[in-house]
Amino acid sequence: MVSREGNHARARYLLHTGYTPTGSVKHPTFGSIASHYLADDDFELPNCININTPTFSSGFLDAAHDPFVVNDPMKPIDDLKYPPQMDACRFRQRLRMLEDLERNFLKKRVNRSTEAHQAIYKKANKLVNSARTKAFNLSDEPIALREAYGMNRFGQGCLMARRLIEAGVKFVEVSLGGWDTHQDNFEQVKNRLETLDPAFSTLVRDLANRELLDKTIVLWLGEFGRTPRINDNEGRDHFPNGWSAVLAG
Repeated sequence: MVSREGNHARARYLLHTGYTPTGSVKHPTFGSIASHYLADDDFELPNCININTPTFSSGFLDAAHDPFVVNDPMKPIDDLKYPPQMDACRFRQRLRMLEDLERNFLKKRVNRSTEAHQAIYKKANKLVNSARTKAFNLSDEPIALREAYGMNRFGQGCLMARRLIEAGVKFVEVSLGGWDTHQDNFEQVKNRLETLDPAFSTLVRDLANRELLDKTIVLWLGEFGRTPRINDNEGRDHFPNGWSAVLAG
């Protein structure tokens, strides 16, 4: 892999959208593009999901394709159930009341913020009424498999990704930070790989065992590489001139 972007924010934008950042156009992240072109409108779950770290938005596409963010896969997902004394009928009545209150306001203010506001409510309504939300529930998995992935946010995020792909979600991104090794590179990379290697290998094996790997792309990469030269702090600095990506499936 080669690019010209050695700044974290710019390089992440390039890798997520295929474009260098500009001040005038907000490009959609690849997950939002997958959602736009491949999603079934009747599918209840979000078709673009980020686990552990939010990424970029759907840009100039509809806000309905914005990524759904799971901040911590080891904790229950917030607001997947109605609050106490609420049911589906009462929730729909409140949505209709909200639509009535907003109708004139929205006629005069058509922009991405109002569109996103409406899209969030529509997605939330479908999500809380769907049996497919069990895909977020990792307690349904055997403990031996959970431990094989790794009992940490990245490992459990990869397991959740497999469950979501199995349920029909089109795009899932799982993030693992800690690779900016300007100091103590070798010890830091060793620690990161002790988290990443079990999760990645178990994910590929698990997808293959479930006959999902032949129709799923698994992509592992960062936004740029690290310098071949070791610096004075036993670290490696930013290096967009050459690095690697791993593809499976």
